[in-house]
Amino acid sequence: MTLKTRQLEPELMDDPEIETGDHDRALEGLARLNRLARAAAPFQEELGTILASRETRRLEATADDRPLVVLDVATGSGDLVVTLERWRRVRAPSSTIHWIACDRSRHALERAGARAAEIDLDLETIERDVTRDELPACDLVFCSLFLHHLTATEVTTVLRRMVSTARIGGLVTDLTRSRLGWLMAALIPRLVTSSPVVHVDAVGSVRAAFSRTEFKALVDAAGIPRAQVFDSFPERQAVRWRADARVGAAS
Repeated sequence: MTLKTRQLEPELMDDPEIETGDHDRALEGLARLNRLARAAAPFQEELGTILASRETRRLEATADDRPLVVLDVATGSGDLVVTLERWRRVRAPSSTIHWIACDRSRHALERAGARAAEIDLDLETIERDVTRDELPACDLVFCSLFLHHLTATEVTTVLRRMVSTARIGGLVTDLTRSRLGWLMAALIPRLVTSSPVVHVDAVGSVRAAFSRTEFKALVDAAGIPRAQVFDSFPERQAVRWRADARVGAAS
């Protein structure tokens, strides 16, 4: 096993011929892994900063009362959106968010809609391949653990597309290609889910992920304004940006 170079191979989950039951078990397994790894934590921090800034501007009568429009790219089963909406209802109940979830898989979007309905969330879902299609306009764009599915050229295209569609800014996280990350991917999914798709794809995802140096180079190539690249627990990396430095100072 070598991790010196990236090994991008099609994942079982991305097979258009995957059986519905296997797909559902894999989506649920990934949702469990994301909860265990606290994948939503950096997005909660980012969202909290933006909502606090909007509340300050509202009190100063310098902001409108429109809902904050947040787009989740490659949403999968929508577990990030649902986790963030539950968090918002507790931490920022006076705020309003219009959530948009996009994914190229119609079945994944159906699962996302069903997951959102469980908490009475009116989720807008859009079938879209972000590597080829334009994204809907939004205030804030999020993307969790998706870039390792793409070629380097596609990553720069997708990052530019997300920057151009979000009025305020965005946050993108992904896996880091490392020995510790590979070891975690080989062991933890087998304790969390019985899905063989997740067992195989988890280690494949780490092999397909970018090193820290490669990730930083892709962010630079995308020309993201005010980009901040940082490490995120566990064995993940992220980039955040703001179109306007005055809106919620990035920490």
